[in-house]
Amino acid sequence: MKILVAIALAIVLFFGLLYVLATADNRGKFINTESALIEAHIELQLCGAFTNHFRYKKTYDMYPYTNRFTIDGTSYQCEYAAKRAEFKDRGFLTITTNQIFVWVDKERGVIPLIRPRIFPPGF
Repeated sequence: MKILVAIALAIVLFFGLLYVLATADNRGKFINTESALIEAHIELQLCGAFTNHFRYKKTYDMYPYTNRFTIDGTSYQCEYAAKRAEFKDRGFLTITTNQIFVWVDKERGVIPLIRPRIFPPGF
């Protein structure tokens, strides 16, 4: 009986570890996408243009995105957006002119990623 309990506990821990690793992988890709958006924002501010010359540009699609969102009375003017294959069914990430990230979710709508919320729900 103790062996069955130990085996069941090991299986639960194994699947829990798999979930944590998958979540960490998605968060890492999300952070890389944020970094690319910051780089594009800085390049626009310093050089006046964005060339989309990134090292890993095959992993995401970055493009100018000038939509304005008003959330809880605060207006967010977007500058660039990035889509990743891993997130395409969920939404895409944008950066505003004042370096605030906004997640445009296909189901939940627009979510500003202001601390303490660093990641969109489900990441």
